[in-house]
Amino acid sequence: MPLRPCLSGLALAAALCVAVSVVDASADDAGITILVGRSPPSVRWEDGKLTGYWVELPRLAAARAKVPIRNIEPVPYVRALRDVAAGDDLCHPFVARTPARESHYRWIAPTRRIVISAFVIAGTADPPRSADDLKHREIGVQRDTFGDATLIALGIPATRVTDTNQLGILLAHDRVSAYVAEYASGISAAKQAGIVVDEAMQVSETLGYFVCSPSLDTAVAERLTRAVNEIFAQGLDRPLAEADGDSDAYERVRPPIQ
Repeated sequence: MPLRPCLSGLALAAALCVAVSVVDASADDAGITILVGRSPPSVRWEDGKLTGYWVELPRLAAARAKVPIRNIEPVPYVRALRDVAAGDDLCHPFVARTPARESHYRWIAPTRRIVISAFVIAGTADPPRSADDLKHREIGVQRDTFGDATLIALGIPATRVTDTNQLGILLAHDRVSAYVAEYASGISAAKQAGIVVDEAMQVSETLGYFVCSPSLDTAVAERLTRAVNEIFAQGLDRPLAEADGDSDAYERVRPPIQ
């Protein structure tokens, strides 16, 4: 699909979001605040506007659910996890569902198949092929992600960073010999750093969810759940990924249809 129609579709979705929120929201819907990470291109500033997959997906979901969005704020991932769990009417579009986090959030709907992989510079001789191999390499990972939890569970030491895009920079400057990240995010981190990487191995897999604060109104949560599930069932997510330039990697990480 050409890029221009995709961007036009995003603009239309954003316009619909504003229109629906203003006209159709009930007085009981105070609205939600969306916290997103800082990981270009899926969260980026473009012509003075915050956009990208993880920005436009919640905008589209909220518009379809007729839930007003008060604000969308790019913040460090660790802070977003903490604030959503402790706050009111806060949401994040992409959090790995784990037993340790189960009671911390209201789990709205799956938004990503989280494939955790190890990446190396393309053409690297003798890349890691097992967890034991990773233990003998200098590894980078984003702090408090499912990839981080996986490395901790496997007893693999790592250098930790706050944002995914820093992983590609570490690898480009030989600060690490490999990094572990969610598949699509790992590919994007390499592009941002101007390097080409190979997926050396898959390390683990789980599902990422759209989550909100536990106190979110049940009726609002149910509307958001239906909206997110419909977006993926109808394929409305694909143009958002294509606008980021992630269409090649995207099909592998689309969530299962609910």
